[in-house]
Amino acid sequence: MERFIQAVNIKNTPINVTDLEKEYFTPTRENERFYKLVDDGETDERLDTAADLLKELIHVSKNGFDNLGSKIDGLGDKIDSLGDDLGGKIDGLGDDLGGKIDQNRIEITSEIKSTRDDFKSHFEERIIMIEYDIAQIKAKIMF
Repeated sequence: MERFIQAVNIKNTPINVTDLEKEYFTPTRENERFYKLVDDGETDERLDTAADLLKELIHVSKNGFDNLGSKIDGLGDKIDSLGDDLGGKIDGLGDDLGGKIDQNRIEITSEIKSTRDDFKSHFEERIIMIEYDIAQIKAKIMF
């Protein structure tokens, strides 16, 4: 019974038992179980869950961040390794991409030259036709 009393006499941040009422009787086997009394408006399960979570949060905030530094260092190493792997792949991709860019530039330049030559040829034909039309107009005016 004394171990039970010590267990329920909790003194920590979320729970602070201030008073225990106890009476000792000769066991009669009339009561085979015990239960916790709570104030009006409290619910046993939700209150216990909240207390457990708050205790865990307090523990983590005091002690848990010590391990966080090593975990972050490990994560940094993994990121560095991933960067090295990606760097090699990007370098290979860069060579391939550079070749494709050069090929596209050659194709575009060739198409521009061809379009310019077509335009120049068409423009020269139009100028010849305009000059012919002007010559005919001059001939009619002179008569």
